Amino acid sequence: MNDDHYNIIVDLLNVNFISSSGMLNIVKHQHKLIRQNKGESVFLHVPELVNQSYEVAGFNTIFKFFQDFDSAKIDFSRSNK
Repeated sequence: MNDDHYNIIVDLLNVNFISSSGMLNIVKHQHKLIRQNKGESVFLHVPELVNQSYEVAGFNTIFKFFQDFDSAKIDFSRSNK
């Protein structure tokens, strides 16, 4: 992977709630990474309640969601070629 690329995996395994402020900060961070062509953030183990919140807010079109680390890592490898 490129040293100037920051691919971030956010594991939400033990998260059962995320506030609107928390969601906004994650979106701002993602936007900055993409705008500067520096990478992206993806999510692992997103609980159903949190996933529903992301869908209602329309964030499911901005972020990628994975069930395991290896799938996220493979996706990053494809994106960075």
